[in-house]
Amino acid sequence: HLWRARLRPELSEWLRDGLGPQPLVLAFHAPILPLGDGRYADVWDESAGKLLEMLSEHEVLAMITGHWHRNLEYTLEAGGNPIRLIATGSLMGYQWTGIPPHYWFPTRPGYRLFCIRKGRLHTFWRELWTQVQANIVWVGPVHTGGPRPQVRPVRIFSQVRLKAEGYALGEEVVEMDWSLCLPAPNELGRSGWNALRWRPMKRAFGALWSEWEADLDPLDVEPGSYILVVRARTGSGGLAYDAVPVEVSREPSPVPAKAGPKGVFELTGLRE
Repeated sequence: HLWRARLRPELSEWLRDGLGPQPLVLAFHAPILPLGDGRYADVWDESAGKLLEMLSEHEVLAMITGHWHRNLEYTLEAGGNPIRLIATGSLMGYQWTGIPPHYWFPTRPGYRLFCIRKGRLHTFWRELWTQVQANIVWVGPVHTGGPRPQVRPVRIFSQVRLKAEGYALGEEVVEMDWSLCLPAPNELGRSGWNALRWRPMKRAFGALWSEWEADLDPLDVEPGSYILVVRARTGSGGLAYDAVPVEVSREPSPVPAKAGPKGVFELTGLRE
């Protein structure tokens, strides 16, 4: 980029005058992501640090941003209250790469929904045209990314909390469950996946969508590579799935899970 995002003094004063004791949500274009040594991702200059310090003195429910065309979430520390950063995908459904000849690849288009309840901000990425939708959002501390087929593979070292979301147009998701899956090519050699064991998730929140949780204990399976799948089921029997590549590891780690390099993955050939 030839330009840099900068918080001008007059804009800083305008923002400071608008901050108060009440919880607030800020929305702007380019995410602020610290890289260390006073550097920030993408377009921001050093004024980003001053902005984060100012916001950490108040009750910020979230900073909502775009620019990257990706679904990501971070918790930022700036000396005061932690700040939740939500980056969201694009309605047009593409991910910029800068690689010729096309310079982008398609993702599922959609838009983001929000609900503030009991002082907490809940959010859901709604894909266009889907009747029933399942999203696996968190594997422990790792956000799984998106919109699909973009994904952040996860390496799991110890027990993690799975967090997923379900949506059904005109009805309700009545249950969600999850399973680890292993490769299972069919008789023609085409790729597929065998679900090892479907386990129920517990509903934790409900609005236009629902949020579900469960625990994954890596000691229940052998170390190795799997696909983690969540399944949403409606009252009328409609189904939807989402999947993330994971690796179960026995290596000692100070964190329960960590993200691998971003990639793309589409679930096909699931055998239940």
